[in-house]
Amino acid sequence: MFIAPEAPHAKWEPVAWPSLAELVHTVADSVDVAMPARRLVAVGHSGAYRTLALWLTNPALDTVVLLDALYVEYGLLPWMRASRQHRLVNIVYETGRFSDYLHRRLPGTRRVDGLPANHLPDARILYVRTDVGHWQLVTDGVALPLALRAIEVPPVASARLDLPLGLPPRDPPPVDDALAGPPSAAQITEPAY
Repeated sequence: MFIAPEAPHAKWEPVAWPSLAELVHTVADSVDVAMPARRLVAVGHSGAYRTLALWLTNPALDTVVLLDALYVEYGLLPWMRASRQHRLVNIVYETGRFSDYLHRRLPGTRRVDGLPANHLPDARILYVRTDVGHWQLVTDGVALPLALRAIEVPPVASARLDLPLGLPPRDPPPVDDALAGPPSAAQITEPAY
């Protein structure tokens, strides 16, 4: 089950869900399906580090996935050291400075340059540096699926795993002939008599 809670839109706004346990309990009370009991994974992009920092105290949390969300060291180092069961996937575009600091202190970090086409290596601690862009990490359809595969989230039964990661190419917008200007010589054809 994926839960996408409300989050602050700006750094001066308060964290919407400071308690991960309260969020999970609220969702459980609001849906008519059984809540998963196996793993609790938190995924955050950019300023989500403010929420994730508060959630690290939850003993049920076993995996954190960061998508360019390490602007300060907010407790990940002690959290990772507290249990060999804790996992971290850190995919970085512009947060390399703090990510370098953290991963130098986490022996066993598996470093990857760029986003691979199909999968990330199997490792408890993954540090992936990429140049795809801050927002593209969450909008291009590559980084998040790779992270979910890396932590072995089971695929949806009907998912087409043979398709390449990423969004399909967009069709170009239609051109309004009235705004396109005069036709080029190549577009003008002689009438057939």
